[in-house]
Amino acid sequence: MSFARSASMTLAVMAVVPGGWMVAYRYGCYATILFFLFWGTIAASFIDLKMHERRCLRACYLQPGTFLAKLLLSPVIVTLFYLVISLTMALSGFLALVDLTWTLRAYLAVHTLTALLLYRMLLSALRTRVKEGFLALLAREWSIDFMAVVLVSAVFYAAYEGSVPAYLHEDLRRTVVAATNSVGSACGVTDTLLRLHRELEAMAWWFMTKESAIVGNDLLRAGSWILFLLYNSLAVLGLNRFTLQVVHWIESGMERKKNGSKGEM
Repeated sequence: MSFARSASMTLAVMAVVPGGWMVAYRYGCYATILFFLFWGTIAASFIDLKMHERRCLRACYLQPGTFLAKLLLSPVIVTLFYLVISLTMALSGFLALVDLTWTLRAYLAVHTLTALLLYRMLLSALRTRVKEGFLALLAREWSIDFMAVVLVSAVFYAAYEGSVPAYLHEDLRRTVVAATNSVGSACGVTDTLLRLHRELEAMAWWFMTKESAIVGNDLLRAGSWILFLLYNSLAVLGLNRFTLQVVHWIESGMERKKNGSKGEM
């Protein structure tokens, strides 16, 4: 029963934030509220992890008072750095969500349920082996690492085996124009970012398919695919971290509620 409740709550959050963005981005700037929720969740996950690691660095590795110690142990610097990292991931993720196929959207729901199941299994397996204060953190991070490999593999397999975008033409300029005209938003900032993202994506697809066939250079095609994978990896990793952070918060909240009920009894 608790798994079903956690699953329904997690899927509801995924439907509201990433799902809501996929529906609402074209209608106005109010949809950017969902982006800030997405960004804030990823940032909170990173900052929580790095604050724990900061204490470990202080106790185990760094001499106090040195410049390196002040740089790596400063909560302000750590927070600002991972706000920038998480912003990059969140922006890439939300731009990529616009192009997500229905197959990948359905897979994302399966991925979410699998992530929840793995998180709960790791919590149970590590409960007698890891200190209580680090148990949920370790379960979350191991789940993130494993599920990132799965999600990256699924997304890139779908890109490699799937059909090429309809905006592709023999000429690069026509391809870019058709690609940028195929997306838009009533919000000026969102519209600019979407068109820039679509332009970069169109150039990557053109070089991976048209140019490599014209030149006949397998190395060029391989290089284009590598750049395409690297460009899209931030989006996939950001979406995966968001999913597991939502799972972590929901599971932690239910655990606290459960312990509170026991205390009252």
